[in-house]
Amino acid sequence: MAEPTTAANRSRARLATIALALCGLMHIAELVLNLQPMIAADSDALEPWRTLWVALPTLFAAITFLFWLHRAQHQARRLGLPGTTSPTWAVLVWFVPVVNLIQPMVVLGDLWNHAGRERVGSYHWIGIWWVAFLVGGIASARATRFAAVGNPLLPFQLLGDALLAVAAGLTIVIVRRLAKAHEAMAVA
Repeated sequence: MAEPTTAANRSRARLATIALALCGLMHIAELVLNLQPMIAADSDALEPWRTLWVALPTLFAAITFLFWLHRAQHQARRLGLPGTTSPTWAVLVWFVPVVNLIQPMVVLGDLWNHAGRERVGSYHWIGIWWVAFLVGGIASARATRFAAVGNPLLPFQLLGDALLAVAAGLTIVIVRRLAKAHEAMAVA
């Protein structure tokens, strides 16, 4: 099996960045649509399409991000960076209940810290990203659950869309900085 190259991970980082930008834009569009009372009044007929409108880019972003994360974890090991997480576990932690509340932040935090503060910046980016992602996801899930029983909670949906758009933007920052740091370390 061939070792992953820096160029291959750069391509994955670009694809993940594009997918995350699309996902963030869809959340911003949902936020704007939810703020428009005239559009919201007619949204019952559009609801299945609006769900797909956000779900498909989100799924694409998740898949491309996880492919990038697996490769980044593998590349970090190849570069000799200390790490406690295997590339496979770095992806699986997103799907294990309860573990997925903390471990994804730890995995990215390890990658971030081992890349070096001078290359990527302060660890605070990881904490802010994780809070935005977690709170945004919980707020959106609550709004969706209540909407399913006919009692929509618009403030939760607005909060969820806003925070998930912020989380998508911060994920782009994280992916780009880590990819650039790994590339610089590979050259050095």
